[in-house]
Amino acid sequence: MATSFDVNLNIGSQIGYTLPGNPKLLGYAPDIQTTSTLNEEQIPYSGVNSLQKSPLLVISASPTLDSVPLTDFIMSPFQTSTYQTLYLKNRGNAVLTITNVIMTYSDGIEAVFQAGAVTLPIIILPGTQTSVSGAYYAFDAGIYDNFFVFQSNSINGWQKVKTHQIVLDTQNFSPNPTSFNTTTNRIGQIEIVRYNITPIFNNRLTPDIGIDVFGSITGSYGWKILSTGTNFITAKFSSNAVNNINGKYVSNLTIQANGASFVAVNTATVAIDHDNNKNLGSWLSPASHYNSIIGISYDLDDGKRILTIGVGMGADGVPIYGLGGNVYVSLDNLGLGAGEVETPYPFWAKVYKIPFTGLAQTYYSKDYVVKTTEGLDYSVYFGEFRAPGSMFIIEDDGYGSIRIELNHLPPLSSLSGDPIIDATLQNLTRAFHYYSNKDVLGRYAPLPVEYSAPIESNTATTNLLLGFDYNTRDKLAFINNSIVVLPV
Repeated sequence: MATSFDVNLNIGSQIGYTLPGNPKLLGYAPDIQTTSTLNEEQIPYSGVNSLQKSPLLVISASPTLDSVPLTDFIMSPFQTSTYQTLYLKNRGNAVLTITNVIMTYSDGIEAVFQAGAVTLPIIILPGTQTSVSGAYYAFDAGIYDNFFVFQSNSINGWQKVKTHQIVLDTQNFSPNPTSFNTTTNRIGQIEIVRYNITPIFNNRLTPDIGIDVFGSITGSYGWKILSTGTNFITAKFSSNAVNNINGKYVSNLTIQANGASFVAVNTATVAIDHDNNKNLGSWLSPASHYNSIIGISYDLDDGKRILTIGVGMGADGVPIYGLGGNVYVSLDNLGLGAGEVETPYPFWAKVYKIPFTGLAQTYYSKDYVVKTTEGLDYSVYFGEFRAPGSMFIIEDDGYGSIRIELNHLPPLSSLSGDPIIDATLQNLTRAFHYYSNKDVLGRYAPLPVEYSAPIESNTATTNLLLGFDYNTRDKLAFINNSIVVLPV
């Protein structure tokens, strides 16, 4: 016979909660809990979970996600890393109180909180969050591991957040100045800037350490690198290089040193008053053997008249005139700006520069020497009776017209005794004559053809340079000659 039974089955469940990404860390209890019957009927779960009434600290480097770690703290010695923020979230249903925050640090590194970021205790209401920010300051290069430690009333107890620090060795330098601006207002003016380089190792200036400096320059061709060396580099601007045309000339100087680079901007403004800075007149003598040649440049320099006289070639390592130095003969090497180049008045053996005072006056060349070349100083033999050592005597009338004469040269028997030097001296005495048939070995570079013979073939006369006549209205000078008998 069939028998019926009523069977009562107890159906229950055990419910736990874990945080996303960390199954070992308990999460907060949801506000509403449910369970299902076997026929999937939803009924409330009446059990009370103790987690509902507990604070729960969740720490993350993201304000919205719970599993985001801090990134590496990267810095170099004597530098503070970028601050990073930790978000402190209360996932429980009770007030969370953080009573202490500790940042551990190793030898060679120390931890720092952002000013004002931490005031203890930290109170976090249920379902809300706050944040703290920290960084590391390094003394020594290396790799370090440390922790942020939080003490609170969270059911998790003390919690640690691992941090990783990478401290890198660095090299750099400090240039002084960092840029250069200049204004030039004279023909041929030269401006030089020296950049002093101080090495930096691990963010510390180390001026006592020497490092090699290299550079390159782009931009205006008026600029160029003049020199480099230990802890310095110099750049030069020449207004001659831009034809003394008014305007602004900019270059970028890339300085490389100590494994780093820096771009310095150099600006030169050319602002020349060309009415008061110009060549008034020039004259170049015929040349004879043994380096006998004279060049004269009469100029207006910032409104002041100056006279520059060059004697002989062969300076600065080039051959003398008769041995190929003739290709270097140029009055540009005597005029305005020629004294400001790296090698002043290039290729001329002896140079005088006479600034006129504006008064009627006599000038002796020995008082105005600006360049002498050893072995090519012929002036010491001139002036037996007047101004010994002065090859030239210049008379200025005070209005700009000048007379130039060669000083007296003693007889041949009183000269050096060296036949080559004595031939040079004898030929120089005839340099102001446009034509001469008395020069030793003759003249191989006379003035233009109209001056390469006596004025008339049946006479014994030629032109002789006397100096310059000055036109004060036009500010120009004109060569003044005299007809004289041929030199003897």
